[in-house]
Amino acid sequence: MTDRMLKPLVTVFLSALLLLQGAVCLAGTVKVGIRDARKTLEFSSLQGEATGALVDLWRLWGQENGYNLQFVVIPGEETMAWLRNGQIDVVANALPGDELVYSAPYFTQDFYLFTFKKHYLDSLTSFPARVGVLAIDEPFLPVDLLEHIQLRRYQNHQEMLEGMHSGVVNFMVANDISLNHAGIEYDLLLLNYPETPVYSHPIRAGTLAENRSLIEAFDSGFKKIRVEDIAAIKGRWMPSTIGFRLPWSFLGLALVVLLSSVLIVVVWVMNRKLEQKVAGQTRELEGQKRELEQDIERRKVLEGELQQAKTQADAATEAKSNFLANMTHELRTPLIGVLGMNELLLNTALNERQRALAVTVERSGETLLSLVSDILDFSKIESGHLSLNLTTVNFADIIEETTLLLAQKAAEKGLVLVCEVAPEACWQVLADPLRLRQILLNLISNAVKFTPQGEVSVRLGMSPVGADKGCFTLEVEDTGVGIKPEDQATIFAPFVQIDSTSTRAFGGTGLGLTIVSQLVKAMGGELGVESLHGQGSRFHVTTTLPLLAYCKPESFFIRHGRVLLQDYHTRRREALERKLTFLGFEVATAASVEQALQNLLNDHAKGDFFDLVLIPTAARVSTGEPLYEKIRQEKVLQSLPLIGLCSCLSMLNEDYPDDLALLEEPVTWGNLLAALKGCAGEPKQIPAATTGGVAMKFRKADSREVCEDTVLPGSRILVADDYAVTRDLVRHFLAADGLVIDEATSGKEVLALTANTQYDLILMDCNMPEMSGMEATRILRKQGHLAPIVALTAHVDRRIYEECRAAGMNDYLPKPFRGNELRAKVERWLVADQVDLSAGST
Repeated sequence: MTDRMLKPLVTVFLSALLLLQGAVCLAGTVKVGIRDARKTLEFSSLQGEATGALVDLWRLWGQENGYNLQFVVIPGEETMAWLRNGQIDVVANALPGDELVYSAPYFTQDFYLFTFKKHYLDSLTSFPARVGVLAIDEPFLPVDLLEHIQLRRYQNHQEMLEGMHSGVVNFMVANDISLNHAGIEYDLLLLNYPETPVYSHPIRAGTLAENRSLIEAFDSGFKKIRVEDIAAIKGRWMPSTIGFRLPWSFLGLALVVLLSSVLIVVVWVMNRKLEQKVAGQTRELEGQKRELEQDIERRKVLEGELQQAKTQADAATEAKSNFLANMTHELRTPLIGVLGMNELLLNTALNERQRALAVTVERSGETLLSLVSDILDFSKIESGHLSLNLTTVNFADIIEETTLLLAQKAAEKGLVLVCEVAPEACWQVLADPLRLRQILLNLISNAVKFTPQGEVSVRLGMSPVGADKGCFTLEVEDTGVGIKPEDQATIFAPFVQIDSTSTRAFGGTGLGLTIVSQLVKAMGGELGVESLHGQGSRFHVTTTLPLLAYCKPESFFIRHGRVLLQDYHTRRREALERKLTFLGFEVATAASVEQALQNLLNDHAKGDFFDLVLIPTAARVSTGEPLYEKIRQEKVLQSLPLIGLCSCLSMLNEDYPDDLALLEEPVTWGNLLAALKGCAGEPKQIPAATTGGVAMKFRKADSREVCEDTVLPGSRILVADDYAVTRDLVRHFLAADGLVIDEATSGKEVLALTANTQYDLILMDCNMPEMSGMEATRILRKQGHLAPIVALTAHVDRRIYEECRAAGMNDYLPKPFRGNELRAKVERWLVADQVDLSAGST
């Protein structure tokens, strides 16, 4: 055959095969592909069966046209692959753009634009918008619509609603079918949407070109289905769950008309009644005017009475404050004799019972003095007279000095007292040193008082605030009785004590924490407490202060090296280790005595020598022998410098060797640097009191030695006080110094004595009969007398001190005073090298 004859035959053969394949498909079972997750339209039920509006429409078509249908759920995007390998014959809802043969549209899917805002759009092309859409709906949207929006895809309606709530999208596009279904699960009644859909997607069936006859059979057979049956299927699968769509423009117009009608009626009714009410309201206004005038008159009277009551209250408060100030002055005056004479008694030879009784008197007097001071401070707070005297002060020094003052009380109770000032907190600041000490004394003494056993820790830290301020945090922590949660809210109230019963174990007025709280508040700080009943408490003070100069702990005179530190108490050992490390030492620690001794011997055998050893004086080896003696018995360790840590120097009752320096605990920067300086070979020229608790006996210096600048023998002092006990006490305290002491009982006597005698120092009581000390001072200054004058006063009011300074006094000494306090003032103004008599008290 020729090629011209073969071509028609091949064409006829292929056509026959296609007709045969279509006939087989038509005669057998038709496999219809259904997509999942498009609920109400086409989806898989919980039992895995295909269901939905499209499935019912195809079943109806199959029944009407005699086809046996098998519905196959298509997973993912596998439509084309399943058509090609024969797993399905046709897809009920074909995506636009696939290379398929499509049926005529037999169903529609409407897409609407939804928003929460009261803004309606008929088209997304009105302006650019951020629009959310379900990922399964996106393929059915036309390309020209997507060009005008920023599309964000979501997996479900809930995510899309949350995106619109948070503002990620402005609108969402959803088809009427899926939104009807989502309305069952979510509250969509608050959504706004236009009457007309933004897009209507025609649903078509699709298959491969070789199954074109199946599509033609579907098109022709679908025409046989009644419209009523299609409507019934649509009504069954897509009932309106969000209500019918109202014509919003008509509704708005109707609402405007309704509101206008109501407004007209209301205005008409009000206009009818207005004339009737005007007269009545006018009468009422006239009556109210008369009542208002009467009220103004009454208010003026009340304001006058209120002002008078306020004046009386202020006067009463002032009178109460003056009364308390005078009472505290009168209470403090006899305490001069109680405490002063008792101090002289303690310096005499007493047996044990006599000394115990004298110590009891001293402690009782100190307690009474503390109570009197608390009451006076509280009266100042109530009357608003509490003020701060801001000056340059080293915050770290105040913390350490105040802690050392309470070291003996802690040692007497067997408590471990730890003081740790962080290096970054060693600053000179602008603050009131007296009030800072008062806060510290209250908090630390409370901690010692309420801690039967264990430890008390004082810590100071600082974090910078800007370039010139620092936020200081003071913590006082104890392992004492603790505070119950219900009591923690009231402990800062005045006169409140945790245990107020008659059998309470701790005394006091209950004013200490109240005063601390008010002082901290006056400094612009905060006071707080954390406590567990039976386990202890932690009080913390936070305040921001101006930074003036950094006082970094320096050790230029110290030869750095290796240090061995032995201490059984973990917190105390770690605090001292941090200090030594900051100073540049290489520190090895040991918790036990045996470990420390073994470390010394082992390192010496290796040739790695220690330069210094710090050990507690109470440390004993297993035989009971003191550790420092055991170290000295080792020939290789005999020249090793030793520093003994002791709880309180004044309580030592052993005769320690001369080559053992004693360092009082709590260890502070001051006494630590002094001890290290002594070990470095510096000559010992200063007393233990000025080194902050250091007695370096191995330098052959007595810890009780006094300053080289002593008072001038034969100096003449005038003591002016109308209270004879004060004059006697001054004479007794200064009896051993070779001073010539004259006495006066009034300001007039002072003037008479100074007219004929030149005095080197005048101790002047402020309150004396006939002429006060202040008045006498003014006259002396006018007469040209230059002798330094130190005020003796039982007042502890800063205003009194300022008046003393204004009158011409150089310094002041509060009563009651101790012997060392009096001697310090006398030495200050009578030392050989003192020339500036105009300087005030520091």
